[in-house]
Amino acid sequence: MEMLNVEFAPNGKYLAAICQCSVICLWECGKFHLVHRFHHLEKPPKSSTNLLSWSPNSRYLLSGSGEDGSLKIWFLDNFCCIKEISNHSRDITALCWSLDGKFFYSASLDGWIRKYHSSSGLQKDSWNVHTKITQMQINWQR
Repeated sequence: MEMLNVEFAPNGKYLAAICQCSVICLWECGKFHLVHRFHHLEKPPKSSTNLLSWSPNSRYLLSGSGEDGSLKIWFLDNFCCIKEISNHSRDITALCWSLDGKFFYSASLDGWIRKYHSSSGLQKDSWNVHTKITQMQINWQR
């Protein structure tokens, strides 16, 4: 199983990894045992772009797919998907959260950067940069 993206939770309690087959594995760091396994997509994707991003409070995990341009928000208290969003037409290539956790962002090969309310999953803003986006990093000023 090839892991495409591995992310530590900001609180240091969990490690999440998403593999090429779109399975997300969640490990507890202290004991390093598998806590939960869930699927971003129901069937193995043709694309190998799969991303993860933790919320600042470590309670939510965002997953993005290159297969269908979808995003999912996972609530880790019960390991359930609480919202699925399909606004991108191409592979999602970057995900990140605002420092306060009120918003999250996605970028895609479709040339769009999108900003969402984390509480509702509704899109707040979008920007078309008219080129394929392969990486995105936001440096927040505190």
